[in-house]
Amino acid sequence: MNWERIQNDAEAAGCMFRLLGSDQDLSHATAWFEAQGFDVHERFSSANPSVERDGKKRVAAQYSIRKNGPKFPARGAVRRMFRSISYSMSINSTWSPDGKQLLGVTVSYLTL
Repeated sequence: MNWERIQNDAEAAGCMFRLLGSDQDLSHATAWFEAQGFDVHERFSSANPSVERDGKKRVAAQYSIRKNGPKFPARGAVRRMFRSISYSMSINSTWSPDGKQLLGVTVSYLTL
């Protein structure tokens, strides 16, 4: 994924949805996130996804902005200011109960 071309969180989520969803199932999610520079905790990995009450499965990844800098360029004064106080970017990928269909991708941040 070319992160330099990403302009905002919605674009990031959309691109990740298309690319991650092009794999056959959630078994490839951890390797895909790691190839993109994200860390995947063992408890939220492809091998051991979090299972929601409705049966949907979740694989989550984190990226340390504090250690690595922003994943994609911040544009605009407010966005730059927000990014400057964010220390981690989190991605949640939600999969069907059988793990064969990607249902959604969300981007969020941990801030000071």
